[in-house]
Amino acid sequence: MHLAKVLPLATLLLSSTASPQEQDSIKHLEARGDFHEPCSPLWTAARSVRQAFVDRRPQVDPSQLTSFDNFFQYYESGMYNMLEACGTLQRF
Repeated sequence: MHLAKVLPLATLLLSSTASPQEQDSIKHLEARGDFHEPCSPLWTAARSVRQAFVDRRPQVDPSQLTSFDNFFQYYESGMYNMLEACGTLQRF
């Protein structure tokens, strides 16, 4: 998938769920231009897994919802770190 199509959606997804510090970091990464074509498969995979979380949430037992949401936040934090690392790696 072409980066120009993936970047706006991925940024929206990350920005809407990231902590305020991570939102600032996302804006900083965009300003530096670290999102390169080699990272686009990671964006696609990360988006797909994130959507699986979103789709699964309505089916989660209400007594387990807090644990599910905590795990989802853990995933999103790791997703952000992975994408940031990919962008940084492209500079070397």
